[in-house]
Amino acid sequence: MHPRSSSSHFRVRSPFRFLLAGLLLPLLLTPALRGEEARIEAILERARAAVGPEERIEAIETLQYRGTLEPAGAGESRRLILTLRKPAQQRLDLRGEDERILAVVNQLEGFTVEEDLRAGTARLGLMTPLQQARFRMNAVENLYFFRPPLRFPVERTYLGSVDLRGRTLEAIRLEHGGRVAIVRYFDPESGQLVATRLDDGTLNVETATREAGGLQLTAEVEAYEDGELLHTLRFEEIRVNPELPPDFFAMPGE
Repeated sequence: MHPRSSSSHFRVRSPFRFLLAGLLLPLLLTPALRGEEARIEAILERARAAVGPEERIEAIETLQYRGTLEPAGAGESRRLILTLRKPAQQRLDLRGEDERILAVVNQLEGFTVEEDLRAGTARLGLMTPLQQARFRMNAVENLYFFRPPLRFPVERTYLGSVDLRGRTLEAIRLEHGGRVAIVRYFDPESGQLVATRLDDGTLNVETATREAGGLQLTAEVEAYEDGELLHTLRFEEIRVNPELPPDFFAMPGE
């Protein structure tokens, strides 16, 4: 973002499936698969260590990123506030000159609010199940730093050393809940996360970090599609465990 998730296809469908899988999996894995799991674990633990001390990572409950989304072309730059809170809530607030878009996943539902700032009107919409899954995946990945709890099952597959944008990196595929899969790319020397390929093919490349709360967190991301730069996210401020209103993730009117 581990013994809490596995690249094996073994499934136990009972109320105790995660417990049983954890007990039986070491007996069922071949030596090759055990080696793959050990390699995945080593890569992800190095990436986690590159973020910062264990006690500081574990102390995270909420992260808030404030900055801009800057399109590569002639489009309008927008102010952005991205807020993530455990267990897997996310609120994205994008504001331009004439409009504001709010996208939220809380513990019960996912919704969007589109505001016309000039007309003073707003439209509420519900997210599709896939959109909700993507938002929750993003929250889990960015709150637990490569070590999600059992309640968020992740199937992990080592893809080997790959060439990406002129660099040789270690690639791991992470499938969340059988719905959304991403590929993470890590520097084999520093252990740092370098890039992420999303399930729609977009490649997010991490180009800068910023210290916040004793951690090295993402400060700049370039998004590419088919090799072309789409936009750049620049986070000027990162807050660790900020205080939030009780209804911060709630649907309007609740």
